[in-house]
Amino acid sequence: MTIRIEPLDTFFFRDGKPFTMGAETWTDTVFPPSPSVFYGALRTCWLSNQIGVFSKENIDLSEKLQIKGLFIQINDNLYLPVPNDFVEKKRNRKERLLTDKVESVISNKQVSLLTTQDKTTVVEDISDNALMSVDNFENYLKKFNLKNLQYRNSSYYITKDSKIGISRNSDARTTEEGMLYRVDFNRFKSDEKTLIAFVVDFEGLDSFPEEGIIKLGGEGKLASFKSITSEKVTPPSFQDADEFKLYIATPTIFDNTDKGWLPEWIDEQSLLSKGFKFKVKLHSVSIGKPVMIGGFDLLIGKPKPMYKAIPAGSVYHFKLLEGQMSDVINEFHGKTISEIYSKQGFGLSYIGKI
Repeated sequence: MTIRIEPLDTFFFRDGKPFTMGAETWTDTVFPPSPSVFYGALRTCWLSNQIGVFSKENIDLSEKLQIKGLFIQINDNLYLPVPNDFVEKKRNRKERLLTDKVESVISNKQVSLLTTQDKTTVVEDISDNALMSVDNFENYLKKFNLKNLQYRNSSYYITKDSKIGISRNSDARTTEEGMLYRVDFNRFKSDEKTLIAFVVDFEGLDSFPEEGIIKLGGEGKLASFKSITSEKVTPPSFQDADEFKLYIATPTIFDNTDKGWLPEWIDEQSLLSKGFKFKVKLHSVSIGKPVMIGGFDLLIGKPKPMYKAIPAGSVYHFKLLEGQMSDVINEFHGKTISEIYSKQGFGLSYIGKI
């Protein structure tokens, strides 16, 4: 099932950093939000429509939910985070992207880092909040018309609102010293001519309502949702190619305490894959700064473990040594590869050509 979620007000999505009244005075909203935001909102919405609501049976059934796709919709187009192996020219007003190539070396001197081709060109990272339409993204995966790929900067579809507040003593009804705080909210720039919304593709929740109201993010802000026709990202045709890139559309948590950017199915020394019917070797990466994923478990009343995740837009380059590309596509394309919270939509990935 695929639904479109349109916020009816501002929205606020916390990062993993703690925000304790009196200790911190400012907290930022993050965008795009963590997949867990939608996972929790969908489960809560489904449970609220069941007889018995939060019975153990219903809670167990709601755990079958699996998020299969997350997009931003702007009018008739769906968007994904811009891949991290792209940069833009400094002060580029055309919003066109520059491709990168493998050059420098990191880690154990076996894995290369993607860097810009032209050292004389002043470039900047635009991975935060920049989006690429699915049409452009599929061209990126096909390695087609790369010189004309375009994106949407966050200033096009989001505006910020700030809220300033202070704690008040509930008995004396007076303000408390040192309890002033500021929270930044986001708002989509939707109007009569422009539709901006979240699109979530999921499965596992039978009899989910076709439309309704849902609570989304911090402070339980309201949003409307409606069932829509699903749209899939088409994988490219590889023919005889033996190299491919693995693009990550949502934050990904790899259960590797020493090297959080390296999946457990990649051997740290040889960089060869293990556990599949095919064999690939990792040879380059383009990843952003890690993001912290946490949360609060309402059932046990305690914070969830804090994890360091690979950010959305990160790209891994591989070479196929044994097996078929069709098996690689079946394993990774449109699947969640996160080793933790994969059902929640962490680690949504797509396969592209190099």
